Amino acid sequence: MSSFKKKYNEIEMNNMLSQLLYPDESIVVAVYCVFLNNTFLRYNSTSTGYIGVTDKKRLVGYKFQLVSDEGILKNLNDLKKIKIKKNIFGQYNVKTTFEDYKKEKIIFQMSKKVVGNKFPNQEENVDKIISVLSSYINL
Repeated sequence: MSSFKKKYNEIEMNNMLSQLLYPDESIVVAVYCVFLNNTFLRYNSTSTGYIGVTDKKRLVGYKFQLVSDEGILKNLNDLKKIKIKKNIFGQYNVKTTFEDYKKEKIIFQMSKKVVGNKFPNQEENVDKIISVLSSYINL
């Protein structure tokens, strides 16, 4: 679904992320976020989406773009580098580098407050996902 037609809310987030799970897997924590595309041709372009962590130690997410959506499925055991930084506006910038068969960077930004969208647990979930991801900093 195009990002223009998307209705962002916690129920939709959980439904979308659940489509990416294994049969015996569940989401531990999930948040609304903004993905930062740090490629040569699309430097600093952004797309909205969801990111979550599962009980099977996987990072799952959906990135909503103009034309199509992109699923994100990464095993946290393949995480080689992570940097979490709180900016002056209270948002958290998370830069990850995964290396399984190829090297891939995923950069996203989370805010505890989401204006105009229905995410009643966003503040608590941002704290939880920061806590989970922080445990991988000193790998």
